[in-house]
Amino acid sequence: AQFAGNNAFGNNINPAVEQTGVADALEQRSAVVNLTTTRRTGNVSIGVRYFDFDFDQTNNQDRDGLGIFLTGDRELGNGWEFRGRIDFNQNDFFDGRDDENLRVQLGLEKRFAQTLSVQFLLLHNERDSTVGFQSFDEDSVRLIFTWRPGGPRGGV
Repeated sequence: AQFAGNNAFGNNINPAVEQTGVADALEQRSAVVNLTTTRRTGNVSIGVRYFDFDFDQTNNQDRDGLGIFLTGDRELGNGWEFRGRIDFNQNDFFDGRDDENLRVQLGLEKRFAQTLSVQFLLLHNERDSTVGFQSFDEDSVRLIFTWRPGGPRGGV
């Protein structure tokens, strides 16, 4: 699920997996199991993912991890739609460090016409980390207005 105007919605949010400035060969193994129910008025997905990163020379970045996610959306009628996502990721590093990330996103969208919509988003991010990133709790509320002149179009 993804909201227009908030490209992060529905993406795998796992900051400890992001890697910058390491010029080292990487062997990466991953697996995802995802179950989805699709109905005319809404969808629900639940999944589990596993990953293992083994760098050729930089052992302090070697890690494995597990992620769990749950997403859902539901048409409520009269142009209203509810969307939600819960993501949890656990990273265990080679040297004993660990990183846990929880992200919860709840949204309500109202489409007034094909060209105008408003979204109300509640976001919660939580991190418990010994990796060098700071642990934090963050809550935010977003109100997003989207106007698409000319209505929906195909192509670029």
